[in-house]
Amino acid sequence: MTSYSLSPLRGRALEASYDRVASAGAHTLALQLAHLAELDHQGYYLDAGCRSMFRYCVSRKGLSEDVAVQWIRAARVA
Repeated sequence: MTSYSLSPLRGRALEASYDRVASAGAHTLALQLAHLAELDHQGYYLDAGCRSMFRYCVSRKGLSEDVAVQWIRAARVA
């Protein structure tokens, strides 16, 4: 597991670092949701041997049940 020490960062530098990480994370999450939306639209979960998009996300993508529900909803809305 990777360990990070943020204690050397102070004030604005820490805030700027957070903003960079959050921005990258938001972009990555948006791409993940876009992919899930297209997989759902194409019905790929059936080809992958799953009876639902929920089961696909949990069993094939390793998402927790709570996260799977939230991400599927977000992907379908987007």
